[in-house]
Amino acid sequence: MARMLTLAIIITILSIFFPKPGGRFKGYEYRLNESTAYPLDNYRVYEDDGGRFLIESYTGPDTLVTVPAPEDLPARIDAIVRSHKLWMLKKHYSLPFDVRDGFIWNVYIRYEKNSIISGGHQCRPPAKLREGIEEINALLRTSFESALAAGTVIADESGETR
Repeated sequence: MARMLTLAIIITILSIFFPKPGGRFKGYEYRLNESTAYPLDNYRVYEDDGGRFLIESYTGPDTLVTVPAPEDLPARIDAIVRSHKLWMLKKHYSLPFDVRDGFIWNVYIRYEKNSIISGGHQCRPPAKLREGIEEINALLRTSFESALAAGTVIADESGETR
């Protein structure tokens, strides 16, 4: 009985500090910067006014490009979030000492309720959580490159619609 009560208390505490996302997937943003390059990796998934999801990323140092996302992309990202339990990410990961250069990363996974926000400086999350972020980024990279290869660019950094 005491073991069941302890387990219930632990689950309650975890649900308070690490609430699962709720409702519909709304967007994803990831950025990895290094002091010598801008950006090393960057993805943004968002919904336009017509309800269509788009992927935004850099194709060069100053070239931001927007392409249409596959229709199943929100569901696939949501499945990765849930399988890797990305709501367990801490808000911030950092080393216990000061580092003046190196890399900085952040991720923002938006839902209607309980979005996930995390980031770090010179420090990454534990392997299982990091693998989830890497899996989403690999999916976005493939989707983005496929859209570029198909010539379905919507806009570039100049804001011109194609």
